[in-house]
Amino acid sequence: MSEITPSKYHVYKTTEKIMIDGNLEESVWLTTPSTEPFFNQWPLETGKAKIKTEVKITFNDTYLYFSFKTYQDKANTTTLSLKRDSAEANWLSDSVIILLDPINRKSNGFIFGVNSGSAQFEGLLSAQGGHTNTDSNWDNKWYSSAKVYENFWTAEIAIPFKSLRFNSTNKVWGVNFVRADMQNNHFSTWSKVPINFDAQDMGYFGEMTFEELPKSKTSNISLIPYSAINHITDNETGTNNATNIDFGGDAKIALSSSLNLDLTLNPDFSNVDVDQQVINLTRFDIFFPERRNFFLENSDLFTSFGTSGISPFFSRRIGLDDSGKPITIIGGARLTGNLIESLRVGILNVQTDRDNMFLPNNYFVGAFQKNIFGRSTIKGLLTNRVSTSKRDNDPYSYNRTAGLETEYLSNNGFLSVKGIFHKSFTNGNTADDDTFLGGHFSYNNGKIITSAGFYRVGQGYQSDLGFVPRLNHFNAETELPEKIGFWRLNPQISYLFRPKVKSWFNQQSIRLASFISNGLGRGKMDREFSLEYNALLSSTGFFLIGVKHIGINLFTPTRLIDSNIFLPIGQYKFMEAYFNYTTDLRKDFRSGTNLTYGSFYTGTKLSLTQSLEYRFAPWINFGVNYSFNNVQLGDTYGQEKLHLIIPKFEVNFANNLFWTTFSQYNSQSDSVNINSRIQWRYNSMCDFFIVYSDNYDGNFINQNRGVVLKLTYWLNI
Repeated sequence: MSEITPSKYHVYKTTEKIMIDGNLEESVWLTTPSTEPFFNQWPLETGKAKIKTEVKITFNDTYLYFSFKTYQDKANTTTLSLKRDSAEANWLSDSVIILLDPINRKSNGFIFGVNSGSAQFEGLLSAQGGHTNTDSNWDNKWYSSAKVYENFWTAEIAIPFKSLRFNSTNKVWGVNFVRADMQNNHFSTWSKVPINFDAQDMGYFGEMTFEELPKSKTSNISLIPYSAINHITDNETGTNNATNIDFGGDAKIALSSSLNLDLTLNPDFSNVDVDQQVINLTRFDIFFPERRNFFLENSDLFTSFGTSGISPFFSRRIGLDDSGKPITIIGGARLTGNLIESLRVGILNVQTDRDNMFLPNNYFVGAFQKNIFGRSTIKGLLTNRVSTSKRDNDPYSYNRTAGLETEYLSNNGFLSVKGIFHKSFTNGNTADDDTFLGGHFSYNNGKIITSAGFYRVGQGYQSDLGFVPRLNHFNAETELPEKIGFWRLNPQISYLFRPKVKSWFNQQSIRLASFISNGLGRGKMDREFSLEYNALLSSTGFFLIGVKHIGINLFTPTRLIDSNIFLPIGQYKFMEAYFNYTTDLRKDFRSGTNLTYGSFYTGTKLSLTQSLEYRFAPWINFGVNYSFNNVQLGDTYGQEKLHLIIPKFEVNFANNLFWTTFSQYNSQSDSVNINSRIQWRYNSMCDFFIVYSDNYDGNFINQNRGVVLKLTYWLNI
């Protein structure tokens, strides 16, 4: 494929006051030139977009302004939700999206989006492994408004320069715009992006050049205090009707236009979404994503190390126990940003308090990412956990890891090659094999996608701030964990078919994948080989069918479904077939079905996951997810029927007022959980929360109950 020429735009300064109301009546919008026509990106990448989108840009000393005029071939817009930061509101609704790379190094940036119902979406972009990842948990102050007319709709956006990190000597920023036309399931971009990449891919950003440099602010400090009232009844510990009042908050300090210091004191995460439970029929722990805001901003600096299932840093190891219950955090600091254009740095330090059986600990994480040879990088990570108190005459415990990784990424993004080396240091650890190393490559030319990774984790490798579940095997007979080093290899290849004209399918593919792992000095551990066909439908639906051969060698007696019965050490081989279908995601009623059946260890397993959802768009959304597992291991090893039911009810009263109720019944953990949250954004980035939670055992005997009232305020100094 020939090189794609990036689009370019010159930005001129304005002295006119702009009202963010979506009307586009200011004279500056009448005289400012619009961007060139957009290119088709999905489901066809050839030619200019048939439906016109106009973007205009201007700025003053305080704000960067954008106006969008998006024409339509139908009278109505598709607006599925008014909720901020939701996929339904942005990627599944008619929306416009701004992608910014102020440093213009194609390594990290920002995303801002608004749909035709004025619902906002923002996040952070980071280039990893030939892809651009989006972290939608980042929040900051910016302003927008949308207005719908008969055959077009408009959006007006003002982003404060205070909310961005940029080099104040750099006149040229990377930028792209995405138009989501969900009536036609069509995406277009201002700067052309090949179809084999996501529309937000940073490697294909255009450029905008400022008439003069945006002024760097001499003072850029934000204070975000909170107050919270908690009323808790805990029948498990006998704490009845305890009421607490907490105060704390965060501070954001811009040390320069591209380097930020974040501070937190007595942070409160009571308003964070609860984890969605799963039925676990594997031998290892399940990964749950980080949801706490303090650990999310610029998190790619710390979390992009390692690979899937082998993470040297996992922020949920700080301030949470293994079951997800909070451990008191006294405070923390995070320094992130660019020292120079080609060098990003991150430093994180958090202190936890003594909490029941947990000693106080200090957690330190340092990382750097240096751009070399265009889009390629070299990066390093250092983690340190040390107890700040000790029991009796025991030494202060500590665990440290250090690692280097390098990644080559071709200029067109087709080829990525990565190398990894990490080492751990732990007091009392006498094992010599304490390294984690590996390599990975991937290639994607739009028709063929192939990748392979080889990774080796020594038995002595330990990362108290990481997540490496395959290293730990629980012995059901002795009730003790055993560490077993391993290596793993996971090659895969896919071939994609895309129609040249509009059809029922936007994309079809055949995928062959394998996963092979061995215990170091123990022989075979796991073998998986799968073949599957999947199709993305023009209606936004999805279809997949596949078969998988699985071989597992149990090194320890393993409990799967019954607390009193475990499978013995030995090799097990089984086959399964699976099917997945999701209906049109834009419709008021949608459903998804995932069915798996096959042999399973000494018997069989039938797994069914069914989701049903109905919307009174964009105001009300009601859905239920049901998972059923029928595991039959024979008379010797038991049988079990496991159920997980998750109903969810969501009301969007307006763009700034949401009510979500989320319930879970899990027969595997024998528990019922209810979480109900009202969020009122009474001012920009200022929130009032009411959160109710209720937890029962399988006999519906209440374990604990809580109500939280929390008020936050964002103050710029």
